[in-house]
Amino acid sequence: MFKVARNAYLDEWRKQKLRKSTPYLSLFTSKKEMVSPYGLPEETVLMKEQCKQLEDLLHFLPEQYRSILYLREYDEFSYQEIMEALQLTEEQVKVTLFRARKRLANLAKKKGWEYDRLE
Repeated sequence: MFKVARNAYLDEWRKQKLRKSTPYLSLFTSKKEMVSPYGLPEETVLMKEQCKQLEDLLHFLPEQYRSILYLREYDEFSYQEIMEALQLTEEQVKVTLFRARKRLANLAKKKGWEYDRLE
């Protein structure tokens, strides 16, 4: 996956370089320095730190809450898929998911960590 991302970046970089060397094209393009279409490294680091903090918070939850949150938020399972995987009714899935999110938000507040998506 790293090679694919690297090659995609290099292709875009070459296209940008070609555009800069074409006469008169520079009159129609901005004079900005090339920015990676894959985001800034600072944003990537911040996102990784937030993910790490979230994983640390998840370890404080009971197993049932942790499982249902992983299935819904990380694996993006539908309620139907969660029902089948955990052998619960739809109402149990909704209630358990609500309680898990609420407990996670409370843990985040206790730890002094704020993340908009938890509320």
